Amino acid sequence: MGICFVGKRKNFEEFMDQYIEPQPGPLVTIDGKFLAEHQGVHHFTLGKRIHLKGDHLGYFVADIQPATNTVVVCSGSHHPLLYADEFLIKLPAWISRDPIDNTQMGEKVIKAEIGWKRHGVSDAV
Repeated sequence: MGICFVGKRKNFEEFMDQYIEPQPGPLVTIDGKFLAEHQGVHHFTLGKRIHLKGDHLGYFVADIQPATNTVVVCSGSHHPLLYADEFLIKLPAWISRDPIDNTQMGEKVIKAEIGWKRHGVSDAV
């Protein structure tokens, strides 16, 4: 496992723990049922599969609550909490130049790469 700008690591969780201090917290279902204790929210991303003994469908991260170190999971990969049809971006950090000229009002069409397979999607801004 790895992150594009870090590269592959044999044990990515141990690697992350070298830079972010582990802070244990609860792993709970969307109904609030305690399942286990985790070693830090920095080990999770939305949609990540969580393997727990005795669960054949798998749990998937539906919400991360850093203020309480709580990771909320749902059962199965087709739960509605795992899907979104919109999102909001505030103050993007452009790598090169700002492609949107903020001095001119109106809609702009941009191409965004969304998801792990990086299929480009055009939409109005």
